[in-house]
Amino acid sequence: MKEAPLTLSFFLLLGLPQEQTPPLFRASTEVVRIDVFVGKDGKAIPGLGRAAFSLYDDGEERDIAVVDVATVPLDVTIVLDTSTSVAGTKLRNLQSGVHAFIDGLEEKDRAALISFSQHVSLRADLTSDRAELHDAVDAVSPSGATAWHDALFAGLKNVEGSTHRPIVLLFSDGDDTYSFLLDEQLPPLVEHSDAVFYAITPAERRPGPGSAYSAARERWLSSRAQRYRRTKLLRTLTEASGGRLIEAESVDRLQEIFLELLAEMKTRYLLTFEPPHPIRRGWHDIEVDVNVRGAEVRARRGYFYE
Repeated sequence: MKEAPLTLSFFLLLGLPQEQTPPLFRASTEVVRIDVFVGKDGKAIPGLGRAAFSLYDDGEERDIAVVDVATVPLDVTIVLDTSTSVAGTKLRNLQSGVHAFIDGLEEKDRAALISFSQHVSLRADLTSDRAELHDAVDAVSPSGATAWHDALFAGLKNVEGSTHRPIVLLFSDGDDTYSFLLDEQLPPLVEHSDAVFYAITPAERRPGPGSAYSAARERWLSSRAQRYRRTKLLRTLTEASGGRLIEAESVDRLQEIFLELLAEMKTRYLLTFEPPHPIRRGWHDIEVDVNVRGAEVRARRGYFYE
């Protein structure tokens, strides 16, 4: 599939105002699906049944069903930073990680690839054609600035309305320097999307001793606030959706991290329930509990009904 640039006209066609908060994604279905991860000590807890879960909708417990995730394929939009800063070894490790992720998908799963620098490009739309996806990954090349805010928006739109399990997986190694969307416009987009959002970004590394230590330390300190803001925003967004952020200590671990996240996606639980009628319009808070001592539960914080 040929690369399709997602330019300003793309966002205008989607109804995105240039100077206002973008429109929220709204769930119109009367069956609510909540994608949940349950783990302990960093490992997923498999085999939990209906009796292990309690789900509260605006404080009221709901009668839920637990769907076998093996029967609901994944729709994963992979969103890759291809700005100048990923050139060289980082890009090769990034491509290896994505190739391994694609190879690990099940037959009925679908994936899409979006790359971004100062431009956002749809390299491959949702497909189960592994060859097309691998070719799209191999075709990316680094150049330009970073617009991960706009790329995340495009990724969320790409899985909107999916009847599969919608997931967005983003890698970015830098601060946003080119997007139309501002920091404060992103949380509503993620919170009102059905997608689970995962992100990978390099961990903060202090400069080591050496002849250029003083200059490196000064550059590191000057950009520390920006790095902290980016990481905090990514963590806020991933947690709101029930996903998570991984800070990679080394680009050599990218393949391992991509496979770790794929394994987690496959072991999540899918809970469904029918809200009482008539359904109140607007935002509904969601809380999910499990009766496993010390378990970590990650699920989205609510849903929006219109």
